[in-house]
Amino acid sequence: MKNFLIYRSSAGSGKTFTLVKEYLKLVLNDPGEFKNVLAVTFTNKSAAEMKQRIISALKALSSGSDENLKKLLVSEGVKGDIKFNAEQVLNNILHKYSYFSVSTIDSFFHRVIRSFARELKLQLGYNIELDQLAVLDKITDKLLDDAGIDEELTGFLEDYIYYSIDDEKGWKIENKIRELGKEIFSERFLLKTDGSGLQNSRLELKDFISILFAIKNDFESKMMEISLESQEITDSYSLTIDDFPYKEKGFMNYLLNNIRDNKFEPGKRAQEAAEDIKKWYNKNSKPAVKAAAENGLFAMLSKAVGLYDKEFTKYNTAINLVKTIYVTGIFRDLIEKLKEYRDENNVLLISDINNLLLSVITGDGSPFVYEKIGSYYRNFLIDEFQDTSTFQWRNFFPLIENSLGEGNGSMIVGDLKQSIYRWRNGNMKLLLEDVKNSLSGFESILKEDDLKVNYRSKKLIVNFNNSFF
Repeated sequence: MKNFLIYRSSAGSGKTFTLVKEYLKLVLNDPGEFKNVLAVTFTNKSAAEMKQRIISALKALSSGSDENLKKLLVSEGVKGDIKFNAEQVLNNILHKYSYFSVSTIDSFFHRVIRSFARELKLQLGYNIELDQLAVLDKITDKLLDDAGIDEELTGFLEDYIYYSIDDEKGWKIENKIRELGKEIFSERFLLKTDGSGLQNSRLELKDFISILFAIKNDFESKMMEISLESQEITDSYSLTIDDFPYKEKGFMNYLLNNIRDNKFEPGKRAQEAAEDIKKWYNKNSKPAVKAAAENGLFAMLSKAVGLYDKEFTKYNTAINLVKTIYVTGIFRDLIEKLKEYRDENNVLLISDINNLLLSVITGDGSPFVYEKIGSYYRNFLIDEFQDTSTFQWRNFFPLIENSLGEGNGSMIVGDLKQSIYRWRNGNMKLLLEDVKNSLSGFESILKEDDLKVNYRSKKLIVNFNNSFF
């Protein structure tokens, strides 16, 4: 394999078979080559299945019981005595099983991290913590326990509680902190900041919050003033909502009721009535309705709709920022509590591994990584690539780039329709465009193919799947 192969597949189209086939092509041409091939997938179950299928295929080839597979491999360039070489590969795997590198992505990265524990100043005997949400619960509780000790933090949390009560969300803020606090584990957060962007003092944040509340209160008071003045005009003509077109479903309900309930968006009828005074009355309307419209109500509605069009976007932005800014103000504290938790419990989170590994691989380069882990890989086969994250690809890329630069090949295979791990930062864009952009210097060996034949599903299911996606 001298190319970088990108296979796009769908369920039942044989992506695991394709990966196993490429693995066999590599090792059957040189039985000792199995030590230099790394095949990775996303779950332990998939890794175990891949191992089993490789071993089963080698057994079938060594016994001569699968002529179809043998013919396929020969047609794709495998030379020599396939039966003999398959037996040799099996013996090599049996006697040097630790070099049979088929695993999950996380397992491989964890192996590299353990090799660099000294350089990364990791304590001996550290453990990997998989349940990040459980850790978030613990550090959130610890943060709230500090209320009353840290005066600045206490004041900030009190302001948050008062805001939450005013916003009718209740006084318990733990769930909101936990929900937004998940962001500290996300690759978006880790890629964009090392924490330096969180050094703004809470006093600065309080000043910003004051500005946001000023925007909020100014818009609401202006709209309320319009509604109250409209009510005065309506009362002065002894009219009610029922006297106007569409009654409680019309524009007067928006003007007198919706605005007071902070429902500021005008409907179609309100927008039309704000532009055309003739929408206010008809031949059956009371004379007072026309008079009220001409003497202030039409102007009030036009003013309300105009104010909405001009200022609501800024108002809505301020509202949404206020909902999150209090938690943003304690992100720094959450990160500090997370550091304390790591040190006290001697653990690394699963999200830490990719971040640490990025610094190792980009800093020391592929040769040093191979020296530390005691293996050298010429070829990389990555399954379920649609669930690979940006960090994981960045960590793999220097190794793959080094391999391609030495004239070796690698492959990835994935199915965009089965991208189910976005919650763990799986990035479908990698399969669509990012990989090709990364390999811009290797266009001549970049090969793409679609596995179009579905060997598992009935025609009806395939057609539905294709039309749906």
